[in-house]
Amino acid sequence: MECGRLDSPVEKILVSLDITNEVIEEADKQGCQLIVSHHPLVFSKLSNVTDISYPENAVISLIEKKICAISCHTNLDIAQNGVNDALFEALELEDKSELPIGKIGTSKINDFKEFALFVKKALGCDSVRCVDSNKKVSKVAVIGGAGGSEIENAVINGADTIVTGEIKYNVLIYCQQMGINAIDAGHFHTERVVLPYLTKALKQATGLEIIQSNQQSCYFNI
Repeated sequence: MECGRLDSPVEKILVSLDITNEVIEEADKQGCQLIVSHHPLVFSKLSNVTDISYPENAVISLIEKKICAISCHTNLDIAQNGVNDALFEALELEDKSELPIGKIGTSKINDFKEFALFVKKALGCDSVRCVDSNKKVSKVAVIGGAGGSEIENAVINGADTIVTGEIKYNVLIYCQQMGINAIDAGHFHTERVVLPYLTKALKQATGLEIIQSNQQSCYFNI
């Protein structure tokens, strides 16, 4: 729990990927007492709390509007029916096996360019960035959000193709040098697929009214 009183009554919950000021306004207008997000509002310690910068102004807004906030983050990455299970299903993969963070499976599409276009369409991306190693797609690892060191774990476990949301430059070179196909489909697009799963799970667990935010979009816009 990031913000709010532990004993606050909750009747309606808003589910979102991030907690922005727009999401807080949406929660307030919808009469929600709690926001459950994937990403934390605060990633680093706050040295002061004023209304001139984010996320401090969002913290103030939550307190003023008496809206609590809970963030799941890596718990949702590794949970059953979490981010990576949702991404696995969105890409219609089969024969699932586990990574510490991520999943590995097989694809019916073996041509890499065809598979990359399928990923783009399935996740609703405007574009995807690819490392094409001129190899057929066989064993696909999905790692929602920033792949990081998990990409190397996936390769060790036999993946020839990686789908993730963020590839750092050094990892990009690693994939190229190792002859691994890689698709960077964007942090937002590889993680938003979990929101319907989270909404359903919260509804089943609490019996409360749960709504999904419509204020979320990819922050890149040109």
